[in-house]
Amino acid sequence: MNINFNSEPIKNFKAYYDTGYRCILYEVDQQDNLFTVYLKNFNTEDTRVLKYTPDDGYVLKNYIDRLT
Repeated sequence: MNINFNSEPIKNFKAYYDTGYRCILYEVDQQDNLFTVYLKNFNTEDTRVLKYTPDDGYVLKNYIDRLT
């Protein structure tokens, strides 16, 4: 699979990342079969949940894994 690091899920994730949010967990939700990303801003204690299709989730997971 060709990974497009300019995809909408990655752009959306980068926008949150640039404002201080960090990924604390990602998983495939068994109930809705969506890739779910849990973000937290440790300065403000705010959280966000992002949900994507499994294909978009695969791309985003690869991007997140490269950040660490």
